Amino acid sequence: MLLWEGLVRAFDVPFYLVPSPALVLHTLVHDAPLLLGSLVVTLKITVLALLLSVVLGVGIAFLFVQNRTLERSLFPYVVLLQVTPIVAIAPLIIIWVKDPLAALVICATIVAIFPIISNTSLGLRSVDHGLPEQICQVGIDAAQP
Repeated sequence: MLLWEGLVRAFDVPFYLVPSPALVLHTLVHDAPLLLGSLVVTLKITVLALLLSVVLGVGIAFLFVQNRTLERSLFPYVVLLQVTPIVAIAPLIIIWVKDPLAALVICATIVAIFPIISNTSLGLRSVDHGLPEQICQVGIDAAQP
């Protein structure tokens, strides 16, 4: 922090390019009510989008693992949703969804859902298929005297 402060002062870097730590701290203290209100809104959107993407992503991954045809049919759309820049579809979502909070949650969910679907599908496929039999055998062995 001291190095950052020193370099900003030594090179006389304008505050709008790289603010000094002292200026950041001053602004944080001075504008705390405004920033805390924005923090609450951001955290609400983040938590709601994370919960929604986990619930939808895990559910979709379970469906994909159970039905290979469904996965082959829908996974290209999941990939398409991932590679499409959110700035390209955000205006449409904002127009279609009248509530700003809901529109932002949908945009954040779209960004977060692909890694959840792909990683959960991969994890579910990597489970040993003989595991239920092994668990049953352990249960039977434990029940015998």
